Amino acid sequence: MARVLIFLILATALRADGLLTHLGAPDTDGFPSIAVPLTVYTALSRPVPGLTQDAFTLAEDGQPVAVLDVQVKQTPIDAVMVIDTSGSMAAAMPALKEAVAAFIRDLAAQDRVALISFADQPVVKQSLTPDRRVVLDLVNGLVASGATALYDAIRTGADGFRGGHRRRLMVLFTDGQDQNAAGTGPQSAIGLKSVVKLAQERQISICTIGLGPAVNEKLLQKVSQVTGGLSYHPRQASQLRTAFDRLLVDVRLEYQISYRTPKPATDGTLRRIQVTSKARGLTGQGTASFTAPSPAPSAAPSASPAGSADPLHPGVGPARLSSVGVGYGTLKLEFGNDVNHAEVYSPKPDGTYPEKASQSQYTGHNEFHLKPGRHQVKIMDSHRVVLFEFAVDIKAGETAAITPASLSAGK
Repeated sequence: MARVLIFLILATALRADGLLTHLGAPDTDGFPSIAVPLTVYTALSRPVPGLTQDAFTLAEDGQPVAVLDVQVKQTPIDAVMVIDTSGSMAAAMPALKEAVAAFIRDLAAQDRVALISFADQPVVKQSLTPDRRVVLDLVNGLVASGATALYDAIRTGADGFRGGHRRRLMVLFTDGQDQNAAGTGPQSAIGLKSVVKLAQERQISICTIGLGPAVNEKLLQKVSQVTGGLSYHPRQASQLRTAFDRLLVDVRLEYQISYRTPKPATDGTLRRIQVTSKARGLTGQGTASFTAPSPAPSAAPSASPAGSADPLHPGVGPARLSSVGVGYGTLKLEFGNDVNHAEVYSPKPDGTYPEKASQSQYTGHNEFHLKPGRHQVKIMDSHRVVLFEFAVDIKAGETAAITPASLSAGK
């Protein structure tokens, strides 16, 4: 019964009538111009090539907006390989190693790859790296033994991505289901619904390859569909090379559509994008969101440095401070291009902090005008993964300037 319920949950998350349209993180660097990466697949996990401007319609917060341009995009890929090495894989292991190695060798020069194996539990063999040779050596050393902690492995794979404007691709291979060695129950500590939700929140596309009759093909296909990935089901180990080769070709087809927001105000509001794709008499919809840049701060007189910031976690060293006016202080964040979202949680009168950010901005270079007090800060990448989290004391009439270097100095 549990498997049936999980399947229904995943099926209802699929928002498409024939086409699977998955949107990546919108690029707002050229605001008010917006660029949205997306993929379009058939219900059989096949990419739809040759789409032009006429194939897409777009709305922002429910308001129709003209699509100005459509291009085929080649975004650098971060590929996290999550490989089943349970005992049942012993006979197929030579063919699997060959297929995985070929996939890694054929990645583009700008791509990165990581390797995670799983049996009784997931093991991170190598975090993301551009060095193919290191990962290929680790693939060659894989050994089949143990149970199948499938869902724990997906969770570990999701934690393997970090920063940057790169496409997040998890390649999940298995020949079975989440099951302990005795075959009497699951091996993982986490459930499928939780890990799928995590992948969606982090905008990770899970591409699945399920070998043989023991896999739940429909379940793997739904996991791929709701996360914007592809699914393949070779029947024999001799077909693994073909499956991995085809996957790499198929995932390369990514579109980017551009439009100009009908609300060009830099007001820091959250905007929701919906894109409808049409091809071959079929349609599909996908959604994404972005936060508009916040208003530029007003000019303020400068003064000589004084005072210091006092962050809590992970710790900030002495900050550069200058006078900015009476009653408010300024928090200045300089985190560069790999970071494009900052959230500040200001204390409430009772000293507690709200669950929702008090202020947010969508760039890596931020300034916040804040009341005096201790404020909590989260720094995130384009996929809203938290990279830094700390607290800082703001003093009236002063600016606290925080950089990655000052965070490191305070550790």
